[in-house]
Amino acid sequence: MRPPSSDTTVAGLEGLFGDLLISDNCSADGDMTVASVDVPAGTCPIVITRTYTVSDECGNPSADIIHTINVDDTTPPT
Repeated sequence: MRPPSSDTTVAGLEGLFGDLLISDNCSADGDMTVASVDVPAGTCPIVITRTYTVSDECGNPSADIIHTINVDDTTPPT
């Protein structure tokens, strides 16, 4: 099983977490930059800590959002 692809937009992040609201006085949602880094750990299950960083157009300090993903292979080999 593969982990879900990382989101690349503010709207995608807000949809991923459900109750997350990202806003900025300087930049519209579509003008903010969303980047992510994955750090995997373990083997079965694999735990991926995905850190999203949201930045605005004015170079203000960015905000980090942590998403923990558990990938557990339960399918035996054939």
